[in-house]
Order: sequence, then C-alpha cells, then structure tokens
Amino acid sequence: MPQFHLLRTRYNSLRLLDVDPPDVAKSYFVTMETHKWVPFFGDLRLAKQIVVAFLEQGDRCEVELYSYVVMTDHIHFLAGAVLKDLERFVRLFKSYSTRLLWKRSQEIAGGNVIERPLARPPRVRDVTLSKAVIEHPCVVLPEHVYLDRFECPTRADFQNKHLWNRSFFDHICRNTEDFFNVVSYIRENPVKRGYVRRPEFYPFSGTFLKAGLDRHD
Repeated sequence: MPQFHLLRTRYNSLRLLDVDPPDVAKSYFVTMETHKWVPFFGDLRLAKQIVVAFLEQGDRCEVELYSYVVMTDHIHFLAGAVLKDLERFVRLFKSYSTRLLWKRSQEIAGGNVIERPLARPPRVRDVTLSKAVIEHPCVVLPEHVYLDRFECPTRADFQNKHLWNRSFFDHICRNTEDFFNVVSYIRENPVKRGYVRRPEFYPFSGTFLKAGLDRHD
C-alpha cells in the first residue's frame, strides 16, 4: 500500500501554495535534457536529490518557480525571472546536480543498488488515501508508489560523467492563456508518459500558484 507524509516535503507532489499571480511577460518555459537522454532520474534516490537541489537553487537565485516536473530524462519548468537570472539559475543548478550524479555514481560503483519504484501496483487500493492525495493534504513517498513504464538507468549509465546536454530550450509565455497551457502541459507530462493515471500521484513535480488562481483570473 502506498505510504504518505501529511506535510509538504521538498520532493513533493502538486500543491497549491500562496504565490503571487504570475507576471506572464517575464515567465519562461524551460526544458533541460539529460545527456543522450539517459534516464538518470529513474533512480529514486538521485531524483529526490535533484528535486531538492532544484528548489533550493531556485530560492537562492530569486527565480519564481510556478510549475516543474522531473521526468526520468529531462526537466520541464515554468518560472518568472529576468533572463540573466534564469540563465544563472540553470548554470548553477546544472553544475551542482552534476556533482550529485558523480557522488551517486561512486555509491553505485561501491555496491549500492539503483533505487526503483514498486515492481507492481499495491494489491489493496485505499480510496481514502487516494482521495487525500488528490485533495492535497498529503504527498506520496516516491519509494512507495507504483510508477508504470518508468524508465530506470543501468549501472553502466552511472559510468557517464555528463549529466546534461549543453543547451537548454526556453520559450517566453505570450499571454495568460499560453501560461496556463504550459502549466497544464507540465502537470500532465507524467500522465502522458504513462507513469501515473493522475498528475497528483507523481512524486517529482510541483505547481506553486495561489489557491483559486486559474486561467480566468
């Protein structure tokens, strides 16, 4: 059966928080791809470390994160920032996360196992717990959730010294509709990949917008 935390953690599911309404004119949709699309973040331990590093680096660089998702081989995020701060954030995050990969590679070489999701769905579906996740009072622990079709790295993949492709792709939102289309795309990415049936059940994503804010505000 899935296990849950009752409070928001740093590797959290989709949550609505008290973030000011977005300045669409300064909002960028960014995609960062892993080197040769290797699914490094299929290792749950590394994925959790990457999410923590991503959120903390965003705070340090004063980047307003509106939505993000860490997939096995890429990251999508939507953020408000001036371009120079966004580029600095991406540069520093890539540097630090690469060091996390190197450290994890040493652990794997030393005999640690690659941490994978549950091999099969839980036999018992607890409707109450599922409802709690959907309604946002708690989050799913990634090591206790079944992720279907979730790509996992091999031990050989961790011999690679490169984590990221050199470039990243960014798109500036044109208007409010474009902004919320991007939020929807990010939220639904794990569903489209077939990992989960609902975006709320994916443990490596977050949406930080004020409760009640929608495309009509």
